[in-house]
Amino acid sequence: MHNILFDPGLLVAPADTSDRGEVERWLTSLEMWASVAGTTPHAWYHLTDLVVKYLGHERFPSFHLLRTLQQRYHLNIALPTIATLVNEVFLQDACSFRPALETHLFTYGFVVEPTHDTIAIHPGDLSTQWPGEICNAVTSLLAEAGVGKWKGEPFSTNVVIATARHRAIEHELSVAGEATILSTQNEQEHISFSVVFPLLGETKALTPTDIRAIWELSEEEVQRAIARQFQDSWETTGAQPLPFVLGPQFFASVRERGADANRVVLTKIVSVAAAVIAESAMAINCDLHPLRESSAPNSPQRTRQSDGAKGWRLTLTHKGAGWRMHYWHISNASGSSIEFSNILKKHEPEVIF
Repeated sequence: MHNILFDPGLLVAPADTSDRGEVERWLTSLEMWASVAGTTPHAWYHLTDLVVKYLGHERFPSFHLLRTLQQRYHLNIALPTIATLVNEVFLQDACSFRPALETHLFTYGFVVEPTHDTIAIHPGDLSTQWPGEICNAVTSLLAEAGVGKWKGEPFSTNVVIATARHRAIEHELSVAGEATILSTQNEQEHISFSVVFPLLGETKALTPTDIRAIWELSEEEVQRAIARQFQDSWETTGAQPLPFVLGPQFFASVRERGADANRVVLTKIVSVAAAVIAESAMAINCDLHPLRESSAPNSPQRTRQSDGAKGWRLTLTHKGAGWRMHYWHISNASGSSIEFSNILKKHEPEVIF
């Protein structure tokens, strides 16, 4: 599963001197990404705080601004779709890239201080569209993420950049330079790094096509899909997959709630399960928590008497039904393994089988 960062150029409306073609390209790009942001298993992140800090609200894509541009240029654009993207991603603190990145880096054991005059980004025409101080701030953040990827930190490793179609010709964004790494043990390391992040200008790579067919085949096919997702998303981080099974009530919990007809939920189950067996669920913003015996603040974590397995809960989708997944983490002398127990909706009793 990707951590998709919106190119900050998508969060900045063209200047008043821009022509109709430039405005239309910008709005078309927003509409394209808005059409998939809520229907894929990926995590989406913005840099709204930087846009507002350095440019104010005047060029941020508020509904009023979007409506004004549509009427001025007589554009056939799906404004409600774009407005949903703005409200559910661009204006959500939980989707802010900077605190998410720095929290994951710190959790991994370090903070990054880029050496600013050494950082180079290619293709250069992507960064030239970032006005003024935004360019310096974004360059610094990408350098931090670059060092994270260079060190194998899972969140950074899965960052990709979503941009306008005409700016993604090269399909990669390279970041290179020097930085100082400060460890949580107060150790310093000065390094040179060079990494690339995928640069996406199309939605095709993010749109699942066959997930329902996989679920209709067999439990074994779903297990294979989870294993393939682990290879695609986590193998390059050096993670070793934990053995896993789907519990005896897992498929029933999917069917009984109608989730077997929900492509988004099915895709999310596979991608999140892959992160769980990679022991990297904390890196994908899925609200992972111990499953408690009760709602009391000091309630103990649920433990299965037969083998001492610990119960965990996580979020598959935040909106709508608010799908959750429960699983057991089993630890014994031979190692650890995972048993995915069941899915449920957020308002259902927190059962685990």
